Amino acid sequence: MNHKNFAYGTVLTAPSPAASGTSLTLNAGQGALMPAVPFQLVVWPINVQPLNSNAEIVTVTARATDVLTITRAQESTAARAIVVGDQCSGAITSQMLTQVEMHLADGAATISTGTVRFSNLNGVSFGFNGQTLTASHNALTTAMLSNAATLSNLRVSAGTTSNLLSALTFADGNGVSFGLNASIVTASHNGLTSQSNQNVTAANGGFAFQTLSFSNVNGVSFGTSAGSALTASHNGLTTARASTDALGLATAATNVTWTANSAGVSLNAAGYAGTTTTFVGANISASFTFNSAGLNMSASVAAPGAAAENNAIHLLGANTSGNTTATGSTIGWSGINLTLSGTNGSVVNISAPATSSLSATGQVSLSTNGSTISIGVPAALTLSYWNPQDAYLQVAGQQGQGSLHFQPAQAPNVQYDRLLMPIVNTNSSNSSGSHTLSFWVGLYTRNISTLSLLGSTSMSTAVTHSGTVGSYSLYSGIRFISIGSTRTLEEGQYFFGILSRTTSGGANGTYSQLLASQGNSSFFGHFGVATNQSMQYTRGLGVYTATTSGIPNSVAFSDISGAGNSLVLRQPVFYVVSQTI
Repeated sequence: MNHKNFAYGTVLTAPSPAASGTSLTLNAGQGALMPAVPFQLVVWPINVQPLNSNAEIVTVTARATDVLTITRAQESTAARAIVVGDQCSGAITSQMLTQVEMHLADGAATISTGTVRFSNLNGVSFGFNGQTLTASHNALTTAMLSNAATLSNLRVSAGTTSNLLSALTFADGNGVSFGLNASIVTASHNGLTSQSNQNVTAANGGFAFQTLSFSNVNGVSFGTSAGSALTASHNGLTTARASTDALGLATAATNVTWTANSAGVSLNAAGYAGTTTTFVGANISASFTFNSAGLNMSASVAAPGAAAENNAIHLLGANTSGNTTATGSTIGWSGINLTLSGTNGSVVNISAPATSSLSATGQVSLSTNGSTISIGVPAALTLSYWNPQDAYLQVAGQQGQGSLHFQPAQAPNVQYDRLLMPIVNTNSSNSSGSHTLSFWVGLYTRNISTLSLLGSTSMSTAVTHSGTVGSYSLYSGIRFISIGSTRTLEEGQYFFGILSRTTSGGANGTYSQLLASQGNSSFFGHFGVATNQSMQYTRGLGVYTATTSGIPNSVAFSDISGAGNSLVLRQPVFYVVSQTI
Protein backbone atom coordinates (compact mmCIF):
# COMPACT_ATOMS: atom_id res chain seq x y z
CA MET A 1 0.00 0.00 0.00
CA ASN A 2 1.16 3.57 -0.78
CA HIS A 3 1.06 6.54 1.60
CA LYS A 4 1.09 10.34 1.47
CA ASN A 5 0.97 13.05 4.12
CA PHE A 6 -2.18 15.18 4.52
CA ALA A 7 -4.22 13.02 2.12
CA TYR A 8 -7.65 14.48 2.94
CA GLY A 9 -10.82 15.31 0.97
CA THR A 10 -14.63 15.39 1.08
CA VAL A 11 -17.22 13.56 -1.04
CA LEU A 12 -18.70 15.54 -3.95
CA THR A 13 -20.57 12.63 -5.57
CA ALA A 14 -21.54 9.63 -3.42
CA PRO A 15 -21.44 5.98 -4.60
CA SER A 16 -24.65 4.55 -6.07
CA PRO A 17 -26.02 2.59 -4.28
CA ALA A 18 -24.62 4.44 -1.27
CA ALA A 19 -23.81 1.26 0.72
CA SER A 20 -22.41 -0.87 -2.15
CA GLY A 21 -21.36 1.42 -5.03
CA THR A 22 -17.71 1.17 -6.09
CA SER A 23 -16.98 4.73 -7.24
CA LEU A 24 -17.00 8.14 -5.52
CA THR A 25 -15.89 11.65 -6.55
CA LEU A 26 -13.91 14.06 -4.33
CA ASN A 27 -14.26 17.81 -4.52
CA ALA A 28 -12.23 19.47 -7.29
CA GLY A 29 -8.42 19.16 -6.90
CA GLN A 30 -8.54 16.79 -3.90
CA GLY A 31 -7.68 13.71 -5.98
CA ALA A 32 -4.14 15.08 -6.40
CA LEU A 33 -3.75 15.10 -2.59
CA MET A 34 -4.09 11.32 -2.48
CA PRO A 35 -1.16 8.78 -2.72
CA ALA A 36 -0.59 6.59 -5.77
CA VAL A 37 -2.90 3.58 -5.96
CA PRO A 38 -3.37 1.25 -4.27
CA PHE A 39 -3.94 2.88 -0.87
CA GLN A 40 -6.31 2.64 2.12
CA LEU A 41 -8.92 5.40 2.64
CA VAL A 42 -11.03 6.01 5.78
CA VAL A 43 -14.54 7.50 5.10
CA TRP A 44 -16.72 8.94 7.92
CA PRO A 45 -19.44 11.62 8.43
CA ILE A 46 -18.60 15.34 8.57
CA ASN A 47 -18.16 17.13 11.92
CA VAL A 48 -17.57 13.92 13.95
CA GLN A 49 -14.61 11.74 14.90
CA PRO A 50 -14.19 8.45 12.95
CA LEU A 51 -15.31 5.49 15.06
CA ASN A 52 -15.85 1.81 14.43
CA SER A 53 -19.61 2.52 14.46
CA ASN A 54 -19.61 5.32 11.86
CA ALA A 55 -16.52 4.83 9.63
CA GLU A 56 -15.64 2.49 6.76
CA ILE A 57 -12.17 1.61 5.39
CA VAL A 58 -12.01 1.13 1.60
CA THR A 59 -9.14 0.25 -0.76
CA VAL A 60 -8.65 2.69 -3.67
CA THR A 61 -7.65 0.61 -6.71
CA ALA A 62 -7.78 3.33 -9.41
CA ARG A 63 -7.97 7.15 -9.62
CA ALA A 64 -8.98 9.38 -12.57
CA THR A 65 -8.44 13.04 -11.48
CA ASP A 66 -10.95 13.29 -8.56
CA VAL A 67 -12.86 10.04 -9.28
CA LEU A 68 -11.81 7.08 -7.08
CA THR A 69 -12.55 3.40 -7.76
CA ILE A 70 -12.94 1.63 -4.41
CA THR A 71 -13.26 -1.84 -2.86
CA ARG A 72 -15.74 -1.67 0.06
CA ALA A 73 -15.67 -2.84 3.71
CA GLN A 74 -11.93 -3.46 4.20
CA GLU A 75 -10.06 -4.49 7.37
CA SER A 76 -13.22 -5.95 9.01
CA THR A 77 -15.17 -2.65 8.77
CA ALA A 78 -18.84 -2.68 7.72
CA ALA A 79 -20.08 -1.00 4.55
CA ARG A 80 -22.03 2.19 5.36
CA ALA A 81 -24.15 4.59 3.32
CA ILE A 82 -21.57 7.11 2.01
CA VAL A 83 -23.23 10.48 1.36
CA VAL A 84 -22.23 13.85 -0.10
CA GLY A 85 -20.01 15.81 2.35
CA ASP A 86 -18.48 12.73 4.07
CA GLN A 87 -14.78 13.08 5.04
CA CYS A 88 -12.06 10.92 3.38
CA SER A 89 -8.52 10.51 4.73
CA GLY A 90 -5.52 8.33 3.86
CA ALA A 91 -5.03 7.69 7.59
CA ILE A 92 -2.87 5.06 9.27
CA THR A 93 -4.80 1.78 9.66
CA SER A 94 -4.20 -1.47 11.54
CA GLN A 95 -3.19 -3.25 8.34
CA MET A 96 -0.45 -0.69 7.62
CA LEU A 97 1.08 -1.12 11.12
CA THR A 98 0.88 -4.91 10.85
CA GLN A 99 2.80 -4.83 7.57
CA VAL A 100 5.51 -2.60 9.14
CA GLU A 101 5.89 -5.03 12.05
CA MET A 102 6.44 -8.07 9.80
CA HIS A 103 9.82 -9.81 10.45
CA LEU A 104 12.06 -12.46 8.87
CA ALA A 105 13.55 -15.49 10.62
CA ASP A 106 16.52 -17.76 9.69
CA GLY A 107 17.05 -20.66 12.07
CA ALA A 108 17.38 -19.13 15.51
CA ALA A 109 17.98 -15.59 14.19
CA THR A 110 15.03 -13.21 13.87
CA ILE A 111 15.00 -9.75 12.19
CA SER A 112 12.10 -7.50 13.20
CA THR A 113 13.58 -4.03 12.61
CA GLY A 114 16.08 -2.28 10.35
CA THR A 115 16.87 -3.14 6.71
CA VAL A 116 16.88 -6.74 5.41
CA ARG A 117 19.50 -7.42 2.70
CA PHE A 118 19.81 -10.51 0.45
CA SER A 119 23.42 -11.54 -0.44
CA ASN A 120 24.49 -13.57 -3.48
CA LEU A 121 26.00 -16.92 -2.41
CA ASN A 122 26.40 -20.52 -3.65
CA GLY A 123 25.31 -19.67 -7.17
CA VAL A 124 22.12 -17.79 -6.07
CA SER A 125 21.79 -14.16 -7.25
CA PHE A 126 19.08 -11.73 -5.95
CA GLY A 127 17.58 -8.68 -7.64
CA PHE A 128 14.39 -6.58 -8.02
CA ASN A 129 11.85 -6.35 -10.85
CA GLY A 130 9.78 -3.28 -9.92
CA GLN A 131 8.54 -4.14 -6.40
CA THR A 132 9.15 -7.89 -6.83
CA LEU A 133 12.21 -9.66 -5.28
CA THR A 134 13.82 -12.07 -7.81
CA ALA A 135 16.35 -14.92 -7.37
CA SER A 136 18.29 -17.00 -9.95
CA HIS A 137 20.70 -19.99 -9.74
CA ASN A 138 23.73 -20.78 -11.97
CA ALA A 139 22.93 -24.56 -11.95
CA LEU A 140 26.21 -25.60 -10.15
CA THR A 141 27.33 -23.84 -7.03
CA THR A 142 30.88 -22.55 -6.73
CA ALA A 143 31.34 -24.90 -3.79
CA MET A 144 30.58 -27.89 -6.02
CA LEU A 145 33.06 -26.67 -8.66
CA SER A 146 35.76 -26.15 -6.04
CA ASN A 147 35.33 -29.74 -4.89
CA ALA A 148 35.46 -31.29 -8.39
CA ALA A 149 38.44 -33.40 -7.24
CA THR A 150 36.08 -35.53 -5.22
CA LEU A 151 34.96 -37.10 -8.53
CA SER A 152 38.02 -39.33 -8.13
CA ASN A 153 36.13 -41.16 -5.43
CA LEU A 154 33.18 -41.91 -7.77
CA ARG A 155 32.88 -45.59 -8.69
CA VAL A 156 31.23 -46.57 -12.01
CA SER A 157 30.32 -50.18 -12.86
CA ALA A 158 29.63 -51.74 -16.31
CA GLY A 159 28.91 -55.46 -16.49
CA THR A 160 31.46 -57.22 -14.31
CA THR A 161 33.94 -54.28 -14.42
CA SER A 162 34.07 -51.28 -12.07
CA ASN A 163 36.54 -48.42 -11.56
CA LEU A 164 37.20 -45.31 -9.57
CA LEU A 165 37.57 -42.38 -11.92
CA SER A 166 38.26 -38.67 -11.87
CA ALA A 167 36.55 -38.01 -15.23
CA LEU A 168 33.67 -39.79 -17.00
CA THR A 169 33.89 -40.21 -20.84
CA PHE A 170 31.25 -41.71 -23.19
CA ALA A 171 32.72 -43.41 -26.35
CA ASP A 172 30.81 -44.06 -29.59
CA GLY A 173 30.40 -47.75 -30.50
CA ASN A 174 28.09 -50.34 -32.07
CA GLY A 175 26.10 -47.70 -33.90
CA VAL A 176 25.57 -45.55 -30.76
CA SER A 177 26.82 -41.93 -30.87
CA PHE A 178 27.06 -39.65 -27.79
CA GLY A 179 26.91 -35.86 -27.61
CA LEU A 180 26.05 -32.91 -25.34
CA ASN A 181 23.02 -30.58 -25.53
CA ALA A 182 23.94 -27.81 -23.03
CA SER A 183 24.46 -29.86 -19.83
CA ILE A 184 22.50 -32.91 -21.04
CA VAL A 185 24.22 -36.09 -22.42
CA THR A 186 22.51 -37.30 -25.61
CA ALA A 187 22.73 -40.69 -27.38
CA SER A 188 21.52 -41.86 -30.82
CA HIS A 189 21.60 -45.20 -32.72
CA ASN A 190 22.01 -45.76 -36.47
CA GLY A 191 19.46 -48.59 -36.50
CA LEU A 192 21.82 -51.35 -37.72
CA THR A 193 25.45 -51.49 -36.63
CA SER A 194 28.16 -51.50 -39.31
CA GLN A 195 29.44 -54.83 -37.96
CA SER A 196 26.15 -56.82 -38.18
CA ASN A 197 25.03 -58.98 -41.15
CA GLN A 198 21.44 -60.19 -41.64
CA ASN A 199 20.28 -63.30 -43.54
CA VAL A 200 17.24 -63.59 -45.77
CA THR A 201 15.92 -66.80 -47.39
CA ALA A 202 13.35 -67.62 -50.09
CA ALA A 203 12.13 -70.79 -51.83
CA ASN A 204 15.12 -70.84 -54.21
CA GLY A 205 17.84 -69.99 -51.62
CA GLY A 206 19.15 -67.32 -49.25
CA PHE A 207 21.90 -64.75 -48.71
CA ALA A 208 23.47 -62.47 -46.10
CA PHE A 209 23.29 -58.71 -46.36
CA GLN A 210 24.07 -55.48 -44.63
CA THR A 211 21.73 -53.38 -46.78
CA LEU A 212 18.50 -54.91 -48.20
CA SER A 213 16.93 -53.37 -51.38
CA PHE A 214 13.45 -54.05 -52.82
CA SER A 215 13.01 -53.92 -56.67
CA ASN A 216 9.76 -53.27 -58.56
CA VAL A 217 8.71 -56.27 -60.73
CA ASN A 218 5.60 -58.11 -61.95
CA GLY A 219 3.30 -55.16 -61.21
CA VAL A 220 4.48 -54.76 -57.57
CA SER A 221 5.94 -51.35 -56.56
CA PHE A 222 7.85 -50.69 -53.28
CA GLY A 223 8.32 -47.48 -51.35
CA THR A 224 8.65 -45.97 -47.86
CA SER A 225 6.33 -43.72 -45.86
CA ALA A 226 7.23 -40.81 -43.57
CA GLY A 227 7.00 -43.13 -40.55
CA SER A 228 9.94 -45.29 -41.79
CA ALA A 229 7.51 -48.01 -42.94
CA LEU A 230 7.99 -50.17 -46.06
CA THR A 231 5.02 -49.97 -48.49
CA ALA A 232 4.02 -52.17 -51.50
CA SER A 233 1.28 -51.78 -54.14
CA HIS A 234 0.06 -53.94 -57.16
CA ASN A 235 -1.30 -52.72 -60.50
CA GLY A 236 -4.06 -55.37 -60.60
CA LEU A 237 -3.06 -57.24 -63.79
CA THR A 238 0.55 -58.05 -64.54
CA THR A 239 2.04 -56.97 -67.88
CA ALA A 240 2.91 -60.61 -68.57
CA ARG A 241 -0.77 -61.66 -68.82
CA ALA A 242 -2.38 -61.84 -72.31
CA SER A 243 -5.23 -59.41 -73.01
CA THR A 244 -7.68 -62.30 -73.72
CA ASP A 245 -6.18 -64.98 -71.49
CA ALA A 246 -8.81 -67.67 -70.89
CA LEU A 247 -11.63 -65.19 -71.61
CA GLY A 248 -14.44 -66.35 -73.94
CA LEU A 249 -16.84 -63.77 -75.44
CA ALA A 250 -20.48 -64.67 -76.23
CA THR A 251 -21.91 -62.35 -78.92
CA ALA A 252 -25.22 -64.11 -79.69
CA ALA A 253 -27.31 -61.68 -77.57
CA THR A 254 -29.10 -58.91 -79.53
CA ASN A 255 -28.13 -55.24 -79.01
CA VAL A 256 -25.15 -56.19 -76.72
CA THR A 257 -21.47 -55.46 -77.54
CA TRP A 258 -18.50 -57.03 -75.66
CA THR A 259 -14.94 -55.64 -75.62
CA ALA A 260 -11.90 -57.29 -73.93
CA ASN A 261 -8.37 -55.82 -73.84
CA SER A 262 -5.55 -55.01 -71.43
CA ALA A 263 -7.74 -52.41 -69.72
CA GLY A 264 -10.38 -55.05 -68.82
CA VAL A 265 -13.83 -56.14 -70.08
CA SER A 266 -16.45 -53.62 -71.32
CA LEU A 267 -20.17 -54.33 -71.84
CA ASN A 268 -22.46 -52.04 -73.92
CA ALA A 269 -26.18 -52.92 -73.65
CA ALA A 270 -27.64 -49.59 -74.82
CA GLY A 271 -29.55 -51.38 -77.57
CA TYR A 272 -31.97 -52.82 -75.01
CA ALA A 273 -33.40 -49.33 -74.26
CA GLY A 274 -35.41 -49.18 -77.46
CA THR A 275 -35.44 -46.56 -80.19
CA THR A 276 -38.77 -44.74 -79.77
CA THR A 277 -38.26 -41.01 -79.00
CA THR A 278 -41.85 -39.62 -78.81
CA PHE A 279 -45.07 -40.17 -76.84
CA VAL A 280 -48.62 -38.89 -77.56
CA GLY A 281 -51.61 -39.23 -75.21
CA ALA A 282 -54.93 -37.50 -74.39
CA ASN A 283 -54.12 -33.83 -73.61
CA ILE A 284 -50.43 -34.70 -73.08
CA SER A 285 -47.35 -35.15 -75.34
CA ALA A 286 -43.69 -36.07 -74.59
CA SER A 287 -40.27 -36.51 -76.20
CA PHE A 288 -37.31 -38.69 -75.08
CA THR A 289 -33.55 -38.12 -75.24
CA PHE A 290 -30.94 -40.88 -74.87
CA ASN A 291 -27.35 -40.07 -73.93
CA SER A 292 -24.63 -40.97 -71.44
CA ALA A 293 -26.54 -39.19 -68.67
CA GLY A 294 -29.47 -41.61 -69.06
CA LEU A 295 -33.05 -41.24 -70.27
CA ASN A 296 -34.66 -37.76 -70.26
CA MET A 297 -38.37 -37.05 -70.94
CA SER A 298 -39.98 -33.65 -71.67
CA ALA A 299 -43.82 -33.54 -71.40
CA SER A 300 -46.48 -30.86 -72.02
CA VAL A 301 -50.16 -30.71 -70.95
CA ALA A 302 -52.99 -28.87 -72.69
CA ALA A 303 -53.51 -25.37 -71.19
CA PRO A 304 -56.49 -24.81 -68.80
CA GLY A 305 -59.63 -23.84 -70.64
CA ALA A 306 -58.78 -25.80 -73.76
CA ALA A 307 -61.65 -27.44 -75.61
CA ALA A 308 -60.69 -30.82 -74.17
CA GLU A 309 -61.22 -29.48 -70.56
CA ASN A 310 -64.28 -27.28 -71.12
CA ASN A 311 -66.17 -28.34 -67.96
CA ALA A 312 -69.27 -26.30 -67.12
CA ILE A 313 -71.22 -25.77 -63.85
CA HIS A 314 -74.79 -24.46 -63.93
CA LEU A 315 -76.18 -22.86 -60.74
CA LEU A 316 -79.88 -23.53 -60.17
CA GLY A 317 -82.43 -22.50 -57.51
CA ALA A 318 -84.71 -19.66 -56.49
CA ASN A 319 -81.85 -17.70 -54.80
CA THR A 320 -79.47 -17.90 -57.79
CA SER A 321 -78.51 -14.58 -59.42
CA GLY A 322 -75.97 -13.29 -61.96
CA ASN A 323 -74.02 -15.53 -64.35
CA THR A 324 -75.12 -19.10 -63.69
CA THR A 325 -72.53 -20.78 -65.97
CA ALA A 326 -68.79 -21.11 -65.24
CA THR A 327 -66.20 -22.90 -67.37
CA GLY A 328 -62.48 -23.67 -67.16
CA SER A 329 -60.15 -26.20 -65.57
CA THR A 330 -60.40 -24.66 -62.04
CA ILE A 331 -63.73 -23.23 -60.82
CA GLY A 332 -63.85 -21.46 -57.42
CA TRP A 333 -66.98 -21.23 -55.25
CA SER A 334 -67.56 -18.60 -52.54
CA GLY A 335 -70.26 -18.43 -49.90
CA ILE A 336 -72.11 -15.36 -48.56
CA ASN A 337 -73.48 -16.07 -45.05
CA LEU A 338 -72.71 -19.74 -45.87
CA THR A 339 -69.90 -22.16 -45.01
CA LEU A 340 -68.44 -24.19 -47.91
CA SER A 341 -66.27 -27.27 -47.39
CA GLY A 342 -64.95 -29.91 -49.79
CA THR A 343 -64.16 -33.62 -49.39
CA ASN A 344 -61.89 -36.01 -51.24
CA GLY A 345 -65.00 -37.70 -52.68
CA SER A 346 -65.71 -34.76 -55.04
CA VAL A 347 -68.46 -33.56 -52.68
CA VAL A 348 -69.04 -29.91 -51.77
CA ASN A 349 -70.81 -29.32 -48.41
CA ILE A 350 -72.78 -26.09 -47.93
CA SER A 351 -73.74 -25.14 -44.34
CA ALA A 352 -76.07 -22.31 -43.34
CA PRO A 353 -77.07 -21.16 -39.82
CA ALA A 354 -80.40 -22.35 -38.52
CA THR A 355 -83.14 -19.74 -38.11
CA SER A 356 -83.01 -18.11 -34.63
CA SER A 357 -84.14 -14.97 -32.84
CA LEU A 358 -83.05 -12.83 -29.86
CA SER A 359 -85.27 -11.42 -27.12
CA ALA A 360 -84.52 -9.02 -24.25
CA THR A 361 -85.64 -9.47 -20.63
CA GLY A 362 -85.48 -7.28 -17.56
CA GLN A 363 -83.65 -3.99 -18.06
CA VAL A 364 -81.76 -5.24 -21.15
CA SER A 365 -82.86 -3.82 -24.52
CA LEU A 366 -82.10 -5.03 -28.07
CA SER A 367 -82.09 -3.13 -31.34
CA THR A 368 -81.01 -3.93 -34.91
CA ASN A 369 -79.58 -1.77 -37.67
CA GLY A 370 -79.02 -3.81 -40.81
CA SER A 371 -76.76 -6.71 -39.80
CA THR A 372 -75.80 -5.04 -36.46
CA ILE A 373 -77.48 -6.05 -33.16
CA SER A 374 -77.13 -3.60 -30.26
CA ILE A 375 -77.64 -4.57 -26.60
CA GLY A 376 -78.40 -1.80 -24.11
CA VAL A 377 -78.34 -1.71 -20.30
CA PRO A 378 -79.55 1.30 -18.26
CA ALA A 379 -76.74 3.43 -16.85
CA ALA A 380 -76.07 2.96 -13.11
CA LEU A 381 -77.90 5.42 -10.86
CA THR A 382 -75.61 8.00 -9.24
CA LEU A 383 -76.88 9.48 -5.93
CA SER A 384 -76.31 13.05 -4.78
CA TYR A 385 -76.96 12.24 -1.08
CA TRP A 386 -75.81 9.39 1.15
CA ASN A 387 -75.96 8.81 4.93
CA PRO A 388 -73.93 5.72 5.98
CA GLN A 389 -75.59 5.62 9.45
CA ASP A 390 -79.27 5.89 8.52
CA ALA A 391 -80.00 2.47 10.06
CA TYR A 392 -78.52 3.22 13.50
CA LEU A 393 -79.75 4.98 16.63
CA GLN A 394 -78.15 8.44 16.82
CA VAL A 395 -77.28 10.00 20.19
CA ALA A 396 -75.28 13.02 21.35
CA GLY A 397 -71.78 12.20 22.53
CA GLN A 398 -68.04 12.74 21.95
CA GLN A 399 -65.39 10.31 20.67
CA GLY A 400 -62.63 12.04 22.57
CA GLN A 401 -60.19 14.82 21.84
CA GLY A 402 -57.76 13.82 19.07
CA SER A 403 -59.21 10.30 18.65
CA LEU A 404 -59.17 9.20 15.01
CA HIS A 405 -62.16 6.90 14.50
CA PHE A 406 -62.32 4.51 11.51
CA GLN A 407 -65.54 3.09 10.13
CA PRO A 408 -66.14 0.95 7.01
CA ALA A 409 -68.98 1.84 4.64
CA GLN A 410 -70.45 0.16 1.55
CA ALA A 411 -71.02 3.14 -0.76
CA PRO A 412 -73.40 3.36 -3.74
CA ASN A 413 -72.51 5.34 -6.86
CA VAL A 414 -72.54 8.82 -5.36
CA GLN A 415 -71.33 12.31 -6.29
CA TYR A 416 -70.93 15.00 -3.62
CA ASP A 417 -69.31 18.37 -3.05
CA ARG A 418 -69.39 18.57 0.78
CA LEU A 419 -69.65 16.61 4.02
CA LEU A 420 -72.20 17.61 6.67
CA MET A 421 -71.13 16.92 10.27
CA PRO A 422 -73.98 17.32 12.84
CA ILE A 423 -72.97 18.77 16.25
CA VAL A 424 -75.04 19.44 19.39
CA ASN A 425 -74.90 22.53 21.69
CA THR A 426 -76.21 21.64 25.14
CA ASN A 427 -75.82 25.15 26.67
CA SER A 428 -78.74 26.90 28.42
CA SER A 429 -80.33 29.86 26.66
CA ASN A 430 -78.64 32.50 28.85
CA SER A 431 -75.10 31.09 28.54
CA SER A 432 -72.27 32.89 26.85
CA GLY A 433 -68.88 31.67 25.80
CA SER A 434 -66.50 30.94 22.94
CA HIS A 435 -65.74 27.73 21.04
CA THR A 436 -63.17 26.53 18.50
CA LEU A 437 -64.33 23.50 16.48
CA SER A 438 -61.88 21.50 14.29
CA PHE A 439 -62.73 18.46 12.12
CA TRP A 440 -60.63 16.25 9.82
CA VAL A 441 -62.12 13.62 7.49
CA GLY A 442 -60.05 11.07 5.46
CA LEU A 443 -61.32 8.69 2.75
CA TYR A 444 -59.45 5.34 2.48
CA THR A 445 -59.45 2.19 0.36
CA ARG A 446 -58.17 -1.23 1.44
CA ASN A 447 -54.77 -2.51 0.26
CA ILE A 448 -54.60 -6.08 1.68
CA SER A 449 -53.63 -5.45 5.35
CA THR A 450 -53.52 -1.65 5.28
CA LEU A 451 -55.74 1.33 4.50
CA SER A 452 -54.46 3.77 1.85
CA LEU A 453 -55.61 7.40 1.80
CA LEU A 454 -57.56 8.56 -1.28
CA GLY A 455 -57.98 12.11 -0.04
CA SER A 456 -58.73 14.20 3.03
CA THR A 457 -60.38 17.47 4.01
CA SER A 458 -60.54 19.56 7.17
CA MET A 459 -62.37 22.53 8.74
CA SER A 460 -61.70 24.74 11.74
CA THR A 461 -63.91 27.60 12.96
CA ALA A 462 -64.10 29.85 16.04
CA VAL A 463 -67.47 30.85 17.48
CA THR A 464 -68.26 33.49 20.12
CA HIS A 465 -71.85 33.94 21.37
CA SER A 466 -73.58 35.82 24.17
CA GLY A 467 -77.04 35.24 25.55
CA THR A 468 -77.40 38.92 26.34
CA VAL A 469 -77.48 39.92 22.67
CA GLY A 470 -79.37 36.89 21.40
CA SER A 471 -76.49 35.36 19.46
CA TYR A 472 -76.87 32.02 21.25
CA SER A 473 -79.93 31.14 19.12
CA LEU A 474 -77.63 30.91 16.04
CA TYR A 475 -75.63 28.00 17.54
CA SER A 476 -77.97 26.09 19.87
CA GLY A 477 -79.46 22.60 19.26
CA ILE A 478 -78.37 20.19 16.47
CA ARG A 479 -76.49 22.10 13.73
CA PHE A 480 -74.55 21.05 10.60
CA ILE A 481 -70.87 21.86 10.14
CA SER A 482 -70.32 21.98 6.34
CA ILE A 483 -66.90 20.76 5.11
CA GLY A 484 -66.11 21.24 1.42
CA SER A 485 -65.03 18.00 -0.37
CA THR A 486 -65.82 17.27 -4.03
CA ARG A 487 -65.60 13.62 -5.11
CA THR A 488 -67.38 10.94 -7.16
CA LEU A 489 -67.39 7.41 -5.69
CA GLU A 490 -68.09 4.23 -7.61
CA GLU A 491 -70.05 1.55 -5.82
CA GLY A 492 -67.78 -0.37 -3.44
CA GLN A 493 -66.27 -0.56 0.04
CA TYR A 494 -64.58 2.51 1.54
CA PHE A 495 -63.28 3.48 4.97
CA PHE A 496 -63.80 6.91 6.59
CA GLY A 497 -61.46 8.28 9.24
CA ILE A 498 -62.97 11.11 11.36
CA LEU A 499 -60.98 13.21 13.84
CA SER A 500 -62.30 16.15 15.93
CA ARG A 501 -61.05 18.64 18.51
CA THR A 502 -63.05 21.27 20.43
CA THR A 503 -62.00 23.99 22.85
CA SER A 504 -64.35 26.25 24.79
CA GLY A 505 -64.39 29.17 27.19
CA GLY A 506 -67.00 31.04 29.25
CA ALA A 507 -70.03 29.73 31.04
CA ASN A 508 -71.30 26.30 29.94
CA GLY A 509 -69.34 26.53 26.65
CA THR A 510 -69.53 22.89 25.50
CA TYR A 511 -70.35 21.13 22.21
CA SER A 512 -70.64 17.44 21.33
CA GLN A 513 -70.96 15.28 18.21
CA LEU A 514 -73.92 13.21 17.05
CA LEU A 515 -72.96 9.50 17.28
CA ALA A 516 -74.52 6.39 15.70
CA SER A 517 -74.54 3.65 18.36
CA GLN A 518 -74.43 -0.07 17.37
CA GLY A 519 -74.65 -1.32 20.93
CA ASN A 520 -74.32 -0.46 24.58
CA SER A 521 -71.38 -2.72 25.44
CA SER A 522 -67.77 -2.98 24.32
CA PHE A 523 -66.57 -5.67 21.92
CA PHE A 524 -63.92 -8.00 23.45
CA GLY A 525 -63.00 -10.41 20.62
CA HIS A 526 -63.47 -14.20 20.43
CA PHE A 527 -65.36 -16.17 23.05
CA GLY A 528 -62.99 -17.88 25.51
CA VAL A 529 -59.92 -15.98 24.24
CA ALA A 530 -58.10 -13.12 25.95
CA THR A 531 -58.92 -9.64 24.59
CA ASN A 532 -56.73 -8.56 21.69
CA GLN A 533 -57.14 -4.89 20.79
CA SER A 534 -56.31 -5.56 17.12
CA MET A 535 -59.53 -7.66 16.82
CA GLN A 536 -62.38 -5.65 15.24
CA TYR A 537 -66.17 -6.10 15.31
CA THR A 538 -66.24 -5.23 11.61
CA ARG A 539 -62.95 -5.22 9.71
CA GLY A 540 -61.63 -1.65 9.89
CA LEU A 541 -64.03 -0.47 12.64
CA GLY A 542 -62.21 1.04 15.60
CA VAL A 543 -59.99 3.80 16.97
CA TYR A 544 -56.46 4.60 15.77
CA THR A 545 -54.05 3.58 18.55
CA ALA A 546 -51.99 6.78 18.25
CA THR A 547 -53.14 10.27 19.15
CA THR A 548 -52.77 12.41 16.05
CA SER A 549 -53.46 15.96 14.90
CA GLY A 550 -54.00 15.04 11.24
CA ILE A 551 -54.95 12.31 8.77
CA PRO A 552 -52.17 9.70 8.14
CA ASN A 553 -51.50 8.50 4.57
CA SER A 554 -51.50 4.81 5.50
CA VAL A 555 -52.87 2.86 8.47
CA ALA A 556 -52.37 -0.86 9.16
CA PHE A 557 -55.39 -2.83 10.42
CA SER A 558 -53.18 -3.96 13.33
CA ASP A 559 -52.96 -0.28 14.42
CA ILE A 560 -56.76 0.01 14.81
CA SER A 561 -58.06 -0.83 18.29
CA GLY A 562 -61.36 -2.68 17.87
CA ALA A 563 -61.77 -4.57 21.17
CA GLY A 564 -62.08 -3.57 24.83
CA ASN A 565 -62.91 0.05 23.95
CA SER A 566 -66.37 1.46 24.67
CA LEU A 567 -65.91 4.06 21.87
CA VAL A 568 -65.58 1.43 19.10
CA LEU A 569 -69.29 0.81 18.50
CA ARG A 570 -70.19 4.53 18.56
CA GLN A 571 -69.48 6.09 15.16
CA PRO A 572 -69.46 9.85 14.40
CA VAL A 573 -72.44 10.67 12.15
CA PHE A 574 -71.78 12.42 8.82
CA TYR A 575 -73.54 12.89 5.47
CA VAL A 576 -72.21 13.38 1.95
CA VAL A 577 -74.35 15.62 -0.23
CA SER A 578 -74.20 17.54 -3.47
CA GLN A 579 -75.83 20.95 -2.92
CA THR A 580 -74.80 22.10 -6.41
CA ILE A 581 -77.37 20.48 -8.72
